[in-house]
Amino acid sequence: MIALTAGSDGAVLDDFTIVYTSEGRRYALDVAWSMALCGPAVTEGCSQG
Repeated sequence: MIALTAGSDGAVLDDFTIVYTSEGRRYALDVAWSMALCGPAVTEGCSQG
């Protein structure tokens, strides 16, 4: 689950990294997802429905 919060202006997340350990080994997974929480400062990719 991914949970995002933003102020009233909105926010943009362009990518993130998940760091985890499995069987004693450390891994990092780069995730190239873009997400937007729309607001007055963030309008690209936003629509009213």
